[in-house]
Amino acid sequence: SEFTEMVAAFQSGRADPMDLSSTKFLADYRDFQLKVSDLEQRLAYIICQAFDECHCCESVFKLLDIMGSLIERPCIHKDFHGKYPVLLAMYSKELDQAKEIFDEQMRMAHSSCGPVINKNMPPVAGALKWANQLKSRAAINMEKLRSINDSSMRTEQADILGNKYDEMMQLIKDYEEEVYAEWVTGVDEIAQSNLDKPLLSRN
Repeated sequence: SEFTEMVAAFQSGRADPMDLSSTKFLADYRDFQLKVSDLEQRLAYIICQAFDECHCCESVFKLLDIMGSLIERPCIHKDFHGKYPVLLAMYSKELDQAKEIFDEQMRMAHSSCGPVINKNMPPVAGALKWANQLKSRAAINMEKLRSINDSSMRTEQADILGNKYDEMMQLIKDYEEEVYAEWVTGVDEIAQSNLDKPLLSRN
C-alpha cells in the first residue's frame, strides 16, 4: 500500500537519528509527516463521500466498522466530526418511521382485521414477535450510537433523541404487556375448553 511504501522509504533513509549535528533525519521526518497528512486528508475526503452516499443508519455503522480507529485520527476526525449530527438526524427519522409502523399496527390491532403477524405464528406469539422485531430494529442502532465517542453524542440533539428512543421503547413495552395480559385473562378458559374435547373424534 501507499502508506507501507512511505514507511519503508523512511526506514531506509541513511540519516542517523543519533547524530545531533545532522538535520537530515529531521528533514526526512518532516517530509514523512507531510506525506502522511496528505494521505489522511485524501482518506478523510473518501470517508466523508462514502458517508454522504449512505441512506440509512445501518450502512453508516458498517462504514464506521470498516474504518475502525482511522476515524479517530485528528486530521480525519476534523473533517468527519460534522457528520455525526447528520447521523443523529438520520436515526431520528428512523425512529419516526418505527413510530408510524407502530401506530399502524395499533390501528390494525383494534380493528376487525387484527394485527399484522407472521402467517405461520399463533396470534399472541405473532404479536409479541412483531413487537420484539420492531424493538430490536431501534435498539441495535441506538446501542451503536451510544458507543461512539464524540462530543456530538453529548449535545442537546443527542439528549432529545435519547428521550425519543426511550418513549418508543416504552410504547412497545406497554403493547407487549397488553398482549400478554389479554392472553392471561383468557388462557384458563381456552385450556379448559381444549381439555374438555375428546382425544378421538369420528369422521
